[in-house]
Amino acid sequence: MEIYVNDKVIDYKALFPLSWGKLFESLLKGTIQHIPRDEGIIRIKVDGEEALHLMTDDAEKLVPQTTARVEIFTKNALEIIRESFGRIISLLDKIKEKTVNAADLYREGNIKDASENFVYVIETIKPVVGMVESVGQSFKLDFREILFNPATGQSLEEKIKTFLTTLQEVVMAQEKKDYVEMADYLEYQLAEEMDDWNKIINLLLTEVEAMFAKSN
Repeated sequence: MEIYVNDKVIDYKALFPLSWGKLFESLLKGTIQHIPRDEGIIRIKVDGEEALHLMTDDAEKLVPQTTARVEIFTKNALEIIRESFGRIISLLDKIKEKTVNAADLYREGNIKDASENFVYVIETIKPVVGMVESVGQSFKLDFREILFNPATGQSLEEKIKTFLTTLQEVVMAQEKKDYVEMADYLEYQLAEEMDDWNKIINLLLTEVEAMFAKSN
């Protein structure tokens, strides 16, 4: 099995059995660091097929011994974070718009269209929360120590928990079919939370940039 990093073959001998997760971990954190510590993997090809999912969803699967060629492409990790957070901030505006629309539609009695907007909000915000938690884990950030609101002493961890609680309350209102309560939650709490998520993203980016500046 030949492994290429940014179109250059590397000296790596795979010891089977080997999972995809362990393979990528050894390339990123092994004795010989084949991928620089300030780089992140953005694309993977296995025998010519796109295979980024092998680093995430299918990391526990074993690498077939018949695999002939693995191609890995990387990019500066800080730039990856900046681009990802930029996309999230743009997405937050759309989520807020859908949240307000859902509230209005529930009050009008248009449950079908309101529910479609609400489903969009739920399905879109979950990956945002997941991304934030993933960045925290990747960079070993202690959300308990990062202050979201210095004036009140509220930590980032507490802020995220408060948001998830609000989200659960909206879901419970939906299950009860209490659409007036849903509209109130959506308009007066959840929509405002989107502005707070902009602050969360910028706060995390500042923390990550400070870590990179310190390490260079």
